[in-house]
Amino acid sequence: MAHTQHSLTIRAPKQGLLEITNEIARWVAHASVTMGLLTLFLRHTSASILIQENADPDVLADMENFFANLAPEDNSLYRHIAEGPDEMPAEELQKFHPDGRHAGAFGPKTARGRQSPSNK
Repeated sequence: MAHTQHSLTIRAPKQGLLEITNEIARWVAHASVTMGLLTLFLRHTSASILIQENADPDVLADMENFFANLAPEDNSLYRHIAEGPDEMPAEELQKFHPDGRHAGAFGPKTARGRQSPSNK
């Protein structure tokens, strides 16, 4: 069984959900993967990986609103505030979405259910 590995550096312009599908798809295509298992691992301890459909842009906005309500940036709610108002909400949300995920890879794309026409 062949194995290939790559480190991908993503700079987040702001806090929130960040679409990285194109960056991953480019690497999968470049690696000439025809079939396999794609393992994603994130080194940051208060960030996480979420695999989510993106056929409708409203889903992203709704998910960000949901997470903001689930773990608000309100220092009066937390004891640990030394790292800023976003640290504890990020730590809490990371528990729901681990720092590693697996996805199938077939040909130049990841294999994840139905995609919108713009992702084909």
